[in-house]
Amino acid sequence: SQKEEEKKEEKKYIFIPEEEDTLFWCYIIYKYGYSEYELKREKKYESITNLKINLVYTLRDNKDLLKKYKLKKTKLEENLTSEKRISLDTFLFLMSVNNYNITYFTENTYFEENNSDEEKRCIIKYEKKQDKYGILEITNEKLEELKSNKLKILNMSKPLKALSSYKVLDLKEICKTLNINIMKTSTKCKTKKELYQLIQEKIN
Repeated sequence: SQKEEEKKEEKKYIFIPEEEDTLFWCYIIYKYGYSEYELKREKKYESITNLKINLVYTLRDNKDLLKKYKLKKTKLEENLTSEKRISLDTFLFLMSVNNYNITYFTENTYFEENNSDEEKRCIIKYEKKQDKYGILEITNEKLEELKSNKLKILNMSKPLKALSSYKVLDLKEICKTLNINIMKTSTKCKTKKELYQLIQEKIN
């Protein structure tokens, strides 16, 4: 099927770090490159500790950014110092602190943030089955292609707005993007609520 072909195709350009904190290492690869990643991996514990301590200072120096993204300094600090994996919030903060453009994919959605005018962007994909993040090395053309059958979300913590803010037509459009069948019977369309629920299931 087309979906399976796409999956195979995607596997070619995705690199998933072997370490547990895949998102953190994706950040390291994007910022420093693969050779530096290899070096840092060898001295893993020392590297991680130093890098994360430096990031805590970065947090403290960027209160304005935290405000802008409505992020709590203490929460991110705790995430960096005592949790095994960095959160998506921490990751997005690191992207914006470095003025990196980011496109973040899940199976059926994508989120984009432009922090600079540069062409270059960090493209991350979350693999739900493995619960891991990988970095995608793809052309702009391929990027557009990947985005074409995914729903663009504006807020990562709330991918969908409330039901009342959509018209039935909006929901049908989203269903079309996500390949969701909108018909209940051959002549009758599903209700607004049903469409909304199907979309919710597909993107969560």
